[in-house]
Amino acid sequence: MGRKKLFENRADLILNAASRLFAEFGYDKTTLDEIALLAGVSKGSIYLEFESKEEILFDIILQNKASQLTRMKQIAARAKSPLENLKSMLVQNVGDVFESVKQNFKSPEEIMGTRERARKRLKPFFEARLALIEGLLSQAALQNEICEQQDYHRLAQL
Repeated sequence: MGRKKLFENRADLILNAASRLFAEFGYDKTTLDEIALLAGVSKGSIYLEFESKEEILFDIILQNKASQLTRMKQIAARAKSPLENLKSMLVQNVGDVFESVKQNFKSPEEIMGTRERARKRLKPFFEARLALIEGLLSQAALQNEICEQQDYHRLAQL
């Protein structure tokens, strides 16, 4: 029988501690020892949950992106005009990026530029965001808010 996990939420404790430390000191200056100390776990326990500090950062970013996508879907589903929803969604997205920068996290785009693995892990978020924007552009055209375009996928990518 395997050893029972002492903390059901150990990964959450680590992610919360890392988020606070990354925000205060930055990703590069934060050590796994500091994360372990703040989370109240051993450094070895971190390795039971995550392969590396970079994996912790990825999980934080993925959690943030999942929350961001949920908010974007809620905005896209509002009963307002598609263009108003698109505007609100883009403003929310800019606000989320600003918060990320303010907290001193590496942006997903920065990580994606250097890491193929990060690109693969974040790809579903970017595809879902693109699909939401594309859908709102299509709705806007159907409601004559914008002129009809043939290639909303290309327009959404801009």
